[in-house]
Amino acid sequence: MMYRKYFIRFSCLILFFFLSRGNALAHKVTVFAWVEGNTVLGESKFSGGKKVRDSEIIVWDLNGKELLRTRTNQKGEFSFPIPAKTAMRIELIAGMGHKAEWTIPLEDIDEPASDRDAQRPLPEPAGQTDPGEAVHPAAAIDPVQLEAIVEKAVTKALDKKITPLTRMVADLEQKGPTMNEIVGGIGYIFGLMGVAIYFSSRKKKS
Repeated sequence: MMYRKYFIRFSCLILFFFLSRGNALAHKVTVFAWVEGNTVLGESKFSGGKKVRDSEIIVWDLNGKELLRTRTNQKGEFSFPIPAKTAMRIELIAGMGHKAEWTIPLEDIDEPASDRDAQRPLPEPAGQTDPGEAVHPAAAIDPVQLEAIVEKAVTKALDKKITPLTRMVADLEQKGPTMNEIVGGIGYIFGLMGVAIYFSSRKKKS
């Protein structure tokens, strides 16, 4: 009888746990962002894949200074030009108290193109050539050097795409046991309680 009482209480507790967890997961919101050139791109969604539409995005530096505000579109996406060469904290406000954050470190921020152009030396004037002499600029490019430049650019672009995804996976791995592990643990507890009830009933019969 005592074991059955605990069994009923435990069953009610488990039911409450799953109902409350399901409600919380249904409203959980995530946001992540990455840098492409002089632009920050980002996406947001609720658990289950629903897009976070027309929600406010606030961008801060790591000292708490607000840099800009924007909103997500109908696909849950957003973008904005890099406001300053500094690490940024991107805050998503999805309404009903639901918020999420993403941090872009300083090393992911490229120097703005305008600054690069201002610091770039002007090309030297071209020398005089005979009118009949053909000019072939491409002939001066070393194929090996060109291949290295292209490979470096592609690698850099892939790194910026993969970095935010890698961080998301790392965050998920640090959030504790998965649902399968929780369900397995609950099943194990139910099994032990069932064995206890079985032996308790046999003892009473004898």
